[in-house]
Amino acid sequence: MKVKSPLLILGAILGECSDHVHTFAGGSVGVYDGFGTNAGMGSPGGFVQTSPTKIWFSDWFTHSIRTIDPYTKEINSVVGSLSGLPGFADGDATTARFLTPCGMVHSDLSQSMYIADRDSHAIRVY
Repeated sequence: MKVKSPLLILGAILGECSDHVHTFAGGSVGVYDGFGTNAGMGSPGGFVQTSPTKIWFSDWFTHSIRTIDPYTKEINSVVGSLSGLPGFADGDATTARFLTPCGMVHSDLSQSMYIADRDSHAIRVY
């Protein structure tokens, strides 16, 4: 059985899927925002779609929570370190810090994002 990555599944939803793998977004290491392959990423994972135009993902190497618009491919850093520095601090989107966020789930009931902050040994909520 073939297992496809979340971005390949996303590509299928958008009609971009074919018999070959292609880079949808990212491709270089960094925590800089941009469009498609012009945005830097560390190690993306933990995808959660909250609307047709917003997919959240954890980026454990850059210690941040980011979003991507599947249609425009715009990537934005939302919560955590914009410099990629790790930490463990509660606060608003600009002051909160993570130490290897690796997964998340969105609660429709509370409209909150629950984030597994692996190396902080904590579950965080945003």
